[in-house]
Amino acid sequence: MKNIPDTPEGIILESLLEGMAEYYSAELSQKVKRGMNQTRQKGNFTGG
Repeated sequence: MKNIPDTPEGIILESLLEGMAEYYSAELSQKVKRGMNQTRQKGNFTGG
């Protein structure tokens, strides 16, 4: 990660960046699952 200072502001910034990364990961997972379900419903092969 970037050089985040060990200050109260740095703690907030680090928490914000970690929260954004966690949100992105959860959202991406949700989109992938939705896409795979739609592909399966169309009768296409999703891998294995």
